[in-house]
Amino acid sequence: MKLTNENSPDWFDLTYLQKGTPRQQKAYQAIQLSKVFSHLKPYSPVLAGTIPLGIDTETSDLDILYCTNNLNALSKQVYSLYQHYDEFSIRHQSIREQQVVVTNFYFSGFEFEIFAQNTASHSQHAYRHMVQEYRLLRLFGNPLRELVYQLKRQGVKTEPAFAQCLQLKGDPYLALLEMEKIPNKEIMNTYKELLKQ
Repeated sequence: MKLTNENSPDWFDLTYLQKGTPRQQKAYQAIQLSKVFSHLKPYSPVLAGTIPLGIDTETSDLDILYCTNNLNALSKQVYSLYQHYDEFSIRHQSIREQQVVVTNFYFSGFEFEIFAQNTASHSQHAYRHMVQEYRLLRLFGNPLRELVYQLKRQGVKTEPAFAQCLQLKGDPYLALLEMEKIPNKEIMNTYKELLKQ
């Protein structure tokens, strides 16, 4: 996957990982072996986070988003399928006043995080963040990629890293979503000087 390509990948079709970095290819294999997409296909799974963007570090996990209006049923299914995997945990919690189920486990060299809520996968914040981050990487190329990667290596989370590079104000997670409204040309004119410093 080339981030300079004008057309975004179909994020719901994992085959783009097969053409990516060695770690993206390993992620594809781990996902296929785990069957988290095939077992849970009715819940519209999509991989989000840094691995699809190729800005992951050694500790980056596989963030997989799901949509369901029955969190209890999904959590029971996930438990029955993956409870035997290393460091399995599952928890119900509230994020931004919405109920979610988060499952973690280790498999085939990766930490998996299954994140489910009653919001369409493509409308969840993590997916929208990834789309905006892809867009910014496509607009600004390697200078932004390298700055973000350096910050991530220092332990900064992805969205705060992008916000820091572009000097976005306020909550970095919400600031990235606000960029959905801004045309590419305006983004380039507003932020390109920051990346030259």
